[in-house]
Amino acid sequence: MLFHAWTRESARSNFMITGGHPELHPLILEKAEKLKQSLEDLFQFSVSWAQPLHIMITHHKTRTEIKWNKKALSRIIYFSPGDHLKYLELDRELIRILLYDLILTEPEIVNHKHLMIPLWLVEGLLYNIRTDELITPHFLYESQKMNGIISLEELLTRQTFFLKEEQNILFSFEAASLTEYLFSLPLGDVKLKRYLLLCQQETSSELALLKAFERHFTRLGELKADWIQKAKMAGGIESNEVE
Repeated sequence: MLFHAWTRESARSNFMITGGHPELHPLILEKAEKLKQSLEDLFQFSVSWAQPLHIMITHHKTRTEIKWNKKALSRIIYFSPGDHLKYLELDRELIRILLYDLILTEPEIVNHKHLMIPLWLVEGLLYNIRTDELITPHFLYESQKMNGIISLEELLTRQTFFLKEEQNILFSFEAASLTEYLFSLPLGDVKLKRYLLLCQQETSSELALLKAFERHFTRLGELKADWIQKAKMAGGIESNEVE
């Protein structure tokens, strides 16, 4: 396949990148391939695209464009590079697309154009994949130091970030912790996939989560209590340090 000189394809041909500084292309493509493999390993699935996911370097806001044509689904990420936080934006878009494709593997999904990908799960997967250290043991302590813990209900339903960066850090801590906790449960990967499917059918993210993990919990309060208790035990946090 021939491209312009400023276009490069990744080693596994899952991604191609156009524009920007060519010296950044190998790094971005390598990170994209690693993230794809990590997410596929977590959920034990594999995505084979008919054509590479195209990363277009732009000076505008990072965004994703998914289009259906007669033969295949095309995926383009318009990426505005910059500091470290900008690269997190690219990773978030990649995770959204991969979760989108994970949902599309199920025949029961008929509405392909309006799939709901929960923000907390995107953020939770991002920080579990990108970090070499476990976040779970420390998130309660860090949240307490920053004067607050975001409620589980808000964590599950929020689809946009906060205006204050301090609240976004808390959101990331807790999303990462909850994600790791749910994966640790028996068949956690299978049930999280089921949760994603139920999010397309149920009226709320909370109800979808309870249905997906119904053998473990019947109420959000039960989930929260077990999650926090295990996080305390893993982090060596005394029970009276965080309530």
